[in-house]
Amino acid sequence: PLGIDEAVFLQPIGIGDMVTFEARVVHSSANTCRVSVNVDVKDPADQHKVPKRSNRLTFVFGGSHFPGILPETYSEILKYIDAKQRYEVEGPTDAEVEYILKDNQK
Repeated sequence: PLGIDEAVFLQPIGIGDMVTFEARVVHSSANTCRVSVNVDVKDPADQHKVPKRSNRLTFVFGGSHFPGILPETYSEILKYIDAKQRYEVEGPTDAEVEYILKDNQK
């Protein structure tokens, strides 16, 4: 990844907790994509119970020729809009991505 937008840990993960990760590409441009990762912590004694807590990570990846993202649900639309606004305000620009990728290949 080129960077991380945010890491929200509401509570620590304990030893013996059951942890599941769900990752989704929430926005892409020609040279970047943002991936949102939800981390749910469940009680191993009752896996069907609502998660005890959730955490969230958002990564930015660089490359080329990422496909466009078409959100389908209301939740996906909200994540897409948030990620698109971050892209427009925070970048990285295409030039920054090229520079970072070139520098990492050395």
